[in-house]
Amino acid sequence: MAALMSLSQLSSGSPVYESYYRQVDPRSTGRVGATEAALFLKKSGLSDSTLGKIWELADPDGKGYLDRQVLSITFSCA
Repeated sequence: MAALMSLSQLSSGSPVYESYYRQVDPRSTGRVGATEAALFLKKSGLSDSTLGKIWELADPDGKGYLDRQVLSITFSCA
């Protein structure tokens, strides 16, 4: 049985996700707003309904932004 990965293991170390993150957060603010994230994630080809569900899971508290770790995990879902 495969070992479960921690959130930090899941969200770190991927050069692809780091590249995506730099595209979405070019000023390195550490936060990506809903509009910026949505515009980028729509490139995945997933439906707006599916992307909305992913956002609900990624931002359950309704903060309106994602940090680097959560956005990297979101990339793996999209």
